[in-house]
Amino acid sequence: MDPHAIPHWELSGYVEYIKSGQMQDDMLLPVPKGDFAVRLGEDAFLKTNIMNVTKGTFYSLSFVFARTCAQEERLNVSVSPSTDPKDWGMLPLQTMYSSDGWNTYAWVSWLRPM
Repeated sequence: MDPHAIPHWELSGYVEYIKSGQMQDDMLLPVPKGDFAVRLGEDAFLKTNIMNVTKGTFYSLSFVFARTCAQEERLNVSVSPSTDPKDWGMLPLQTMYSSDGWNTYAWVSWLRPM
């Protein structure tokens, strides 16, 4: 896959772009109507740059996650460049069996003044 196939994102590893209504074998993948999702293979990642941020301000990155298996998973979220070595985290992701199959997460980071 082209590492820039999704506009404004850099891809690495096995990344699959999924449309709403798409099937895998006999299973309907739970992508809301009119939306898209990505499936990340082992050791795959997505990366983007967020422009026009202000130092000394809190920012929240929110995303929606759906699991297709019962295996325990973790998502690595990081902020770079940063003066704080704690601006990253391994988020445990659990299947919550919500009515739509998706769970919402948020990551908050503060850009320290230098």
